[in-house]
Amino acid sequence: IHRTPAQIKCMQKYLYDRNTAAHENNIVKAVEADIAFHIKIAEACNNKILSDLYKTIAAQLKTYFIEVFVDTKLLIQKQELHEQLLQSIIDKDAKKAWKCVSAITYHENNGNISA
Repeated sequence: IHRTPAQIKCMQKYLYDRNTAAHENNIVKAVEADIAFHIKIAEACNNKILSDLYKTIAAQLKTYFIEVFVDTKLLIQKQELHEQLLQSIIDKDAKKAWKCVSAITYHENNGNISA
């Protein structure tokens, strides 16, 4: 709800980078872009605690994802859900954003991995 146009542009760039790297099967770059995308979302919430918390766990998430992912198929499969999440943020639709996050988390956990 509190996002700025500049934050939206950053989110769009990270999501584009995530998708490009995933299609190139570049796990490291795809994971880095994914994490940057989610950090920017946390920053856009204007909740310093949430933002700091996500930044704190980001390094561990990156290490974990890079160790666990054997390829970028799951990242590619999740791209549309991430795009829907971004659109809900653009639309300032918190309810839809929550549904997108729930769908991303459900699909990730169903595959025994989080992205």
